[in-house]
Amino acid sequence: MTVSIGRRELLTALGGAAAWPLAARAQQADDAGDRVSASTTANSLLTISPGREFTSNAWCYQRLAPNAELDPNSALIANRLVSDMRAGQSVLYDSMGMPIWIVDPGVPTVPVKVIADSGPWTDQLTSQFAAVPLPANFLPGAPTDSEAVVYQPSTHKLWEGWIWEKTGARVLNSAGQLVDEWSVRWGGHESDVRGSDGTWAPQPPSGIKPGMVAAGIHWISFSITLGDLKQQAINHPVGLVIPIGTRRSDVWNHPPAWRTDGYAPNVGPDLTPEGAIFRLPANLDLNQWPKIAWDGTSVKTHWRLVAEAIQNYGMVIMDQGGGAIMCGEDPFITYGGVNPIDADPILSKVMGTYHPWGYDNQAIHWVDFPWSQLQLLKMNLVSI
Repeated sequence: MTVSIGRRELLTALGGAAAWPLAARAQQADDAGDRVSASTTANSLLTISPGREFTSNAWCYQRLAPNAELDPNSALIANRLVSDMRAGQSVLYDSMGMPIWIVDPGVPTVPVKVIADSGPWTDQLTSQFAAVPLPANFLPGAPTDSEAVVYQPSTHKLWEGWIWEKTGARVLNSAGQLVDEWSVRWGGHESDVRGSDGTWAPQPPSGIKPGMVAAGIHWISFSITLGDLKQQAINHPVGLVIPIGTRRSDVWNHPPAWRTDGYAPNVGPDLTPEGAIFRLPANLDLNQWPKIAWDGTSVKTHWRLVAEAIQNYGMVIMDQGGGAIMCGEDPFITYGGVNPIDADPILSKVMGTYHPWGYDNQAIHWVDFPWSQLQLLKMNLVSI
């Protein structure tokens, strides 16, 4: 089992909105050079695809325009964020702690209890979690947040939940079997994920802003999946959790964010709102950094793929926690305790060798990645 990190902790061993800024985004398909033959991608590995997961024009599929407009406070906010992250830890870590359960249509459904303050939002979420296709070996991710995504492609239904826990009770599933009851503290449900724009927009009739991420954005719209790594291209933004104290708490950037979380107010023009989108300059030569350099033929490593994603699609600030971490799919829990990386000729090169604390390429030191080159796209701030 790999070591994974919750949003609220850091692995101590590794020390009314305007339109999407489109001047900020170019409406274009992926370059052919970004693609790898479909035969290299195992069917069991998830890579989000326009029109299948979210609408074809969802925010997460739109490449950044080379001349995307920057925020007037870009340098101030980017410099403060990178400085604060570096001060608290020696590396940035891809947690790879989110299980994404892909379930087939034969999996029995079970009611999941929603434990939250009473009200119309909770009532609506409770009804949406009344019949969830949980596999018999279901487990959530890291214990501090215990999150998981459940996705059934055959019905286009998706659930994500924060703090999955067994209640100790037993309930009947749709097959008439007595099984353990699970609960969540919060989450979201899409009855047909093909109609979503990749964010948890307010849902009628209650106006609920669902989802387990503080910014109200779908986890799989920015999570680094094994399918992304296998196909050698992350064709969507990546998500970043920033340390508590570095988030500006009185506003959020919309789109893509719909909200922010409820910690004590922390206000300042150099702090980072959730939903803020950073990018690496389009003309930046990534080969200047030896640890992420690519010779044009070998397998690209994890952080090379991340750098290209930030350059082409951006990096979204989605939550805050005990340190700066990037968000990836759990390779062990998701695949039922089977390690899909070491035996795979591409994934094993992407991730390197496994150690008790994780894979070689899960973490990168600050000097080995162009963090100092980050730019902040122009924001449309919404007050809390």
